[in-house]
Amino acid sequence: MNRSRQMKLISKVLAGEASDREKTILEAWINASTGHRELYREMQSTWSLLEPPEVENIPSVEEEWKKLVNRLDSIAFEQPSERLFERLRKFIVYRRNLMRPAWALAVVIIVMAGLFLLRDRGTSNAYQEVVTLNGQKSTIILADGSRVTLNSGSRLQFEKPFFGECRQVVLSGEAYFEVNPDKRPFIVEAGNARMTVLGTEFNVKFREGATSVIVKSGMVKVESELDNVNVILQKDQMSLLTPKGHPEEPRQVDAEHLLGWLRGKLVFEKTSLHDIVDELVRTFDVCILLQCDESAQQTLTATFDEKVSIETVLSSICLAVGAGYRKENEEYIIF
Repeated sequence: MNRSRQMKLISKVLAGEASDREKTILEAWINASTGHRELYREMQSTWSLLEPPEVENIPSVEEEWKKLVNRLDSIAFEQPSERLFERLRKFIVYRRNLMRPAWALAVVIIVMAGLFLLRDRGTSNAYQEVVTLNGQKSTIILADGSRVTLNSGSRLQFEKPFFGECRQVVLSGEAYFEVNPDKRPFIVEAGNARMTVLGTEFNVKFREGATSVIVKSGMVKVESELDNVNVILQKDQMSLLTPKGHPEEPRQVDAEHLLGWLRGKLVFEKTSLHDIVDELVRTFDVCILLQCDESAQQTLTATFDEKVSIETVLSSICLAVGAGYRKENEEYIIF
């Protein structure tokens, strides 16, 4: 779905003017990635703040910005980026198409006022994003001294420096957190899961809508953003949270073993062949096609060294599940 259709569809759903089919399409799009969910939540939150006033014309974003500056000229501010202006212009266009232009203007004012409030707190904040491609890993030192190790095919978004009463990051993929003790809570958002700590070491993995959390030291609160149901995890405990479910009750695990990826190991514990293939694609940066549907849900427990060849790993896995593989051009096919 292209950007134009995304914005139009979201606006129709929020306005209560979407068909059942359009609602189904949007739901599938929202569940497809963390970025989609974040954009939808942002627009949904803003939409719910206001009643639509009666106005006849929509002034430009720049004009409204200047008016607001004139009223708040005693506050230090930073000019918003052209990228933000462009997003707001697009949002106004789609709202105008729905014959509710006044709400679009309200969105502009709220976003701009929010920017002023941030500047008024005396901090010049910049959001940063670190992305690892397949076959890559990265170590990030956050502004508070916390250390994050990002696994292959992952993304981490965070403020630099942290602002306000908490330290908050957004994760898509897998990362290991070594949180520096601080009176401000450290919050990790991954899909519909939220993890809150003060100072600890833990792993968060968010793939295909499901979030798993493993604690190596300290305590972590895991909660669902859908209904705030939560569990408390301690050392060598883990929990799994599905897209529409609650966090599972804590269960005992060997955290050191399961977090082998930090030491260059591929560790699978009762993992389906489908999920194993996904992990191999990210780790070795290769193309793998799984053709044997009957074997896709077979589970396997095994550990591999990432230094061995992909052919060695595939041979062992196929032997264990009774499948075979071949290489065609640059693609491996499991049959």
